[in-house]
Amino acid sequence: MGMLAENLEKWAADFREEGRVQGLEKGKRDLLFRHIEFKYGSAVRGQLTETLLRLTTTETLDRFGNWIIECETAEELFERIRSSANGITG
Repeated sequence: MGMLAENLEKWAADFREEGRVQGLEKGKRDLLFRHIEFKYGSAVRGQLTETLLRLTTTETLDRFGNWIIECETAEELFERIRSSANGITG
């Protein structure tokens, strides 16, 4: 019975951690949507929705957020996305 309890506790901890990470990613993604709309407008937000939804790690979300800060224009941001050596998703 001890092994079963340990396995259930590990599963529950893993499940909580996965939920925490997904919540963090959703929060970051939502913030990026707001920043894009504020800086570049709602049309650009719409154009980048699919791209942002494909971002799967907090690291890629952070990188994308840095680009929003660094790029003066939406065209510059789109070019940064296109020319990303490692791609933006992943």
